[in-house]
Amino acid sequence: MSTHPIKPLETVILPPQEDEQWARVVGSFILHFGTLEFFSFAFIGIFSGHDARDAAMKLTFSKRIQLVKKLVKESKWTYDEKKTALKLWSEVAEKCKFRNALAHNPFTTKTVQGKTVSGILNVRHLRGPGPYSPSFIYLRDIIPVHNRIGELVLALNAMIKPG
Repeated sequence: MSTHPIKPLETVILPPQEDEQWARVVGSFILHFGTLEFFSFAFIGIFSGHDARDAAMKLTFSKRIQLVKKLVKESKWTYDEKKTALKLWSEVAEKCKFRNALAHNPFTTKTVQGKTVSGILNVRHLRGPGPYSPSFIYLRDIIPVHNRIGELVLALNAMIKPG
C-alpha cells in the first residue's frame, strides 16, 4: 500500500454559472497569451525579417521574449518607444509564470472553513515529504491578471510597426 500523500482527484462538476465563469476567464486568459506569442513573432519579424521570425518559432516563449527585448534595444525606435516596449515585454515575461501555473496544474476543489472552493492546485508545492501546504489559485486571483494581460495585448498591438 502506498503512503504517498497525493491522492487521485475527484471529478469536479461546478454549478453552471461558476463553470461558465471559470471557462470564460481562463479561456480568455489562454487566448490572450496566444496573441502575445503571435506578437513575439511579429516583433522579431519586424526587426529581423521573416527568416529570423521563422527560426524563432523553435524557441520557447520566454526565449522569444528575451530575443524581442534584445531586438527592441538595438532598434531605431525612440528612447521612449524602447522604454515602453521593454517594460511591456518584461511584464509579459513575469505574467508567463502565472500562465504556467494555470496551464500545468490541476483544477480541483478543497474545503476551506467547511465550504468547498474551486481552484488550481500548484503541485510544485508537493515536493518532498509532507505535510504539504500547496498554494491554491482562486478565480479571484486570476481575474486581475487576466485583465492586465488584456491591457498588455492592446498596448503591444499598438506598438507593432515597421522597425
